[in-house]
Amino acid sequence: MSGWDAPAESEEVRLEAEAQLTEQWRKMLGDRTPADLPRSEMRALFALADRIPWQYRLALWPAWLHVENQDAAQLDEGQLPATELCRRQIEKDVPRTRPGELKEHQKNSLGRVLRAFSHLCPKVGYCQGLNFIVAVQLLVGLTEKQVLGGLRSLTDTFCEGYYEESMRGLLRDIAVMDALLLLLLPKVHARFAEVDLPLLWIATEPLLTLFSRELKTIESVCRLWDFFLIEGVCAPFAVFLAYVELAQERNLLTGAAEDTLGAFRLLLGDPSAIAGNILRRAGLFLAPRPFGGGLNEQLLRRLRQEAEQTCPGA
Repeated sequence: MSGWDAPAESEEVRLEAEAQLTEQWRKMLGDRTPADLPRSEMRALFALADRIPWQYRLALWPAWLHVENQDAAQLDEGQLPATELCRRQIEKDVPRTRPGELKEHQKNSLGRVLRAFSHLCPKVGYCQGLNFIVAVQLLVGLTEKQVLGGLRSLTDTFCEGYYEESMRGLLRDIAVMDALLLLLLPKVHARFAEVDLPLLWIATEPLLTLFSRELKTIESVCRLWDFFLIEGVCAPFAVFLAYVELAQERNLLTGAAEDTLGAFRLLLGDPSAIAGNILRRAGLFLAPRPFGGGLNEQLLRRLRQEAEQTCPGA
């Protein structure tokens, strides 16, 4: 499948593909705005190329993150009283967040947004992983105030409890992922057990960063987040399942635990997986199945409740 992030394509070909996709969206939308579409119609538009054209993404993301009315003013540095501990860690992490992609003014914005978030959410303060979620929004072109609001919206929706000191939400959802593997990909679940590979090792970073640390192109991350924002809270689980299914098909789960971990991380960083069919694989896990089944919000709620009852700290 051709796509903006397909590595073999020239810039001219990619721009032409973007123009063609934008025109397809324009014709299908007519007089409607994309934010008004029901999820079923948005899925149909997304399926044209497994991504949202940039023109529409810049309108849809702020609407979906509930930050479309935020102004473009820079955050006031005098109103960002982060603790000294948070401030020091943020200063360390800013230079190593998507190096080579963030311009100097974006790095400054990254620091301001993270300090503001640590002040507004003292229960969390600052946790590594948040920096990558902020960086994606800055690279997309959102304003600092939009990014701050977007960070709160994304973490509330997809990462509830992940960044607390106990990491209870993260531990809960890793237990949920284990249950989903057993239910939907039992051979992969058995393989992880056979090589003694804790799911904590391979699932923590993708969940904490919404898959934004390893992926090498910002467009690849945006395509994933398009999918997340359209499909909702179950989408990151479906994407993880799609990745491990692909890893199994490519025989990447056959070595020792450390080798399997390294191979899986390389797969997470490979933009060709996104330009290929990883999102369609993920969509199949979300699709209703005969006689019930499939990954949906009802199943996710049940598995989370079970994990909170059985897992200490979750």
